[in-house]
Amino acid sequence: MGFGFVVARFGLYMRVLAGEKVTEAQRITTTTIGVGLVVLGVVALLFSAVQHVRYVRTLPRHDRPRVHWLDFAFFFSLALAMLGTALAVYLVVSLK
Repeated sequence: MGFGFVVARFGLYMRVLAGEKVTEAQRITTTTIGVGLVVLGVVALLFSAVQHVRYVRTLPRHDRPRVHWLDFAFFFSLALAMLGTALAVYLVVSLK
């Protein structure tokens, strides 16, 4: 997700610093690629969180650490996925 944001914004920022004019096509292209990478990161995060929960539930109770809170990893991943989704929406809205 972070790499997607870098692609969407940092490339344009570097062009502006170099004194180059950023065309509309360049702005749309970098934002589209960046948003795609952010969305890909969100999807990967959600799938990995679900996979982790499924895997840990297959372990016998005595093999799990006593202090392990299974739901924490899932809810933390869900919170990060929501932040990533908000970032993707921000990038799309700021394109206009």
